[in-house]
Amino acid sequence: MGTAALYAWLNRTVIAEMIRKSLREVLDCETCSLVVDVPHNVVLQEHGMNIHRKGATPAREGDLALVPGSMGDYSYLVLGLGNPDWLWSCSHGAGRSVRRQAMRTGKASGGREMAWRCLTLNEERKTEEAPAAYKPVAPVLTSQEENAMIQSAARFRPWLTLKA
Repeated sequence: MGTAALYAWLNRTVIAEMIRKSLREVLDCETCSLVVDVPHNVVLQEHGMNIHRKGATPAREGDLALVPGSMGDYSYLVLGLGNPDWLWSCSHGAGRSVRRQAMRTGKASGGREMAWRCLTLNEERKTEEAPAAYKPVAPVLTSQEENAMIQSAARFRPWLTLKA
């Protein structure tokens, strides 16, 4: 798992550097820095134990974390409050409301149609990840704030998604 986690980190770093380089050229901006890069769905050794966060991400006191919405919903940059009752964690999104298979076959309506723009190399993956396949993220965020896990710092709405 350690090798896979390092590979994922390196992959994210390379992609982020390519994006940073392109933004520097397009926006004529010399300095761009990484705000937050946090793993999810990985085992990390913390507080004298191995913590497996599946669908969760570290939210130790003072740490920045991401609580992503769907491709058509807001995502949030949050500040971790380090709540040990929740293993110093917060959710990594709201989760799916419709299975990938149901989205592929078109048998699911999802009930939430949102405007979203997605570039993809694989149309099937685009359909699987449509906004209607996910629960709204705002109630999940509110619940975590009420339980002293996180504090919202910024809200972002996607204007374009690339799904490989």
